Formats: sequence, structure tokens, C-alpha cells
Amino acid sequence: MRLLILAPFLLLLVLFALSNTAPVQVGLWPTGWLLQAPLSLVVLGGMALAFLVGGLLAWLSELGQRRRAR
Repeated sequence: MRLLILAPFLLLLVLFALSNTAPVQVGLWPTGWLLQAPLSLVVLGGMALAFLVGGLLAWLSELGQRRRAR
């Protein structure tokens, strides 16, 4: 069942990565650091970073409740 839900999502992810191969330049403003990478990697990397930061914030916000429950 999980594979039936995951397969179309993975297919869309692969199609997105294959469709957006144009190089883009990404910079970090105060440092002057520049990176040139395919657009798909920049977008997917940004999404992965946002997912990890959101998960970390949710985990930290629940930390006090878990301590009280323990």
C-alpha cells in the first residue's frame, strides 16, 4: 500500500529533476559565496532543508511535553 502512494510521488520527483537541468547561480548574500547548480537540485535541496528545519522545530517544541509524560 505504501508503495502505491510513494511510486507516483517519486515519478513526479524524477520527472521534475530531469526537466529542470538549467544551471542557476545561488549566492549567500553577506559572504559573497556563490554556487552554480542545476535548478532541480537547488529547489529540491531547499525543500529538504525546509523539511529538516521544520522537523527539528516540531521535535524541540514537543520536548517539554515528552519530559512531563515520562
